[in-house]
Amino acid sequence: MINNKTYYIGGSQFNVLYADITTVLTDVIVSSDDTDITMSGGVSRSIYQAGSSAIQVDARKHKGLKVGDVIVSTAGNLHAKYVFHAITLNYENNTAIDPNTLELVLKRILELGKALKVKSIALPAIATGTAGYDYTNSIKAITEVIGGFLKENDTIEEVSLCLLKREEISREQMNALFENAVELVSIKEQNQAIKGLLQEANENLRQKDTVDTAIVEKLEEGLVRILSIEKEEKGIVPTKIPALLDDLSFLYDLLHSVSSNKHEIEHLKKDKKVLEQSINYHRTALRHYEIEKAKYGGEMVPFRLMMSIEDAEKEINAIQEKINSVNTQLKSFIEIG
Repeated sequence: MINNKTYYIGGSQFNVLYADITTVLTDVIVSSDDTDITMSGGVSRSIYQAGSSAIQVDARKHKGLKVGDVIVSTAGNLHAKYVFHAITLNYENNTAIDPNTLELVLKRILELGKALKVKSIALPAIATGTAGYDYTNSIKAITEVIGGFLKENDTIEEVSLCLLKREEISREQMNALFENAVELVSIKEQNQAIKGLLQEANENLRQKDTVDTAIVEKLEEGLVRILSIEKEEKGIVPTKIPALLDDLSFLYDLLHSVSSNKHEIEHLKKDKKVLEQSINYHRTALRHYEIEKAKYGGEMVPFRLMMSIEDAEKEINAIQEKINSVNTQLKSFIEIG
């Protein structure tokens, strides 16, 4: 069973989907193309076949394309508003995209989406197919650029990274690396917001006439744990997750007690940041449980592991309901305003 994953950064969703990109409900579908827009390889061929030749005809109106360009075309018959064509190959001089240009392309895709006021973008693992780009560099660039953008911008609500279904062991390994990278960048970027909330709560407490040293110490311990997470390069160790979740639960309760005089909208925004990071941690734990379960090949899976998976799924669903509720409340304030 292939499980899609959703992580949160800055209020936006960063999804890892195992799906045909042409079937994803999104405003923008990204195609990795050559300078002649032949749409003959991998994902671009699928987009051409599903969306009709109108996509290629429209895209070819753009002349003099070079590697690193990003152009917009009609989406043809696809359920999207636009197709963004990221130029990653030049067959004439046999050149492909390099690491710096890949980062530039990703930024152009996101900035173009922002300029066009789209709410969602779906993209493939750019330059890991026909372009022959080293997928480890692609993973790093894609996750870090998207993560950094979502942390600073709330205009695009959802970015979906569409990976191929796991049919080959090499592809499965690459997909696992993508999952791990998205997970890590989501937690790290969201930690910046959590760190700010912890520091704010700490300052508010210290300004009181009577300082509860036990609470201050717990806050400072939480800050130390967050700083240690920021140094992680390979992924979050599952054994650290319970303590991190305790920190978030403690912070969630504390924010309500020390900031009761703040505007309700600010309350809701802070609640949402804490809840989003909680779901990121539970997603991380669930992914590790699923990896462990897969080792048993579906037979004689330990009961405690099955219960851990069930509990993690319940927590994710419960937290998601809370996030949906907060979003509804925030939307009502905007509509009233």
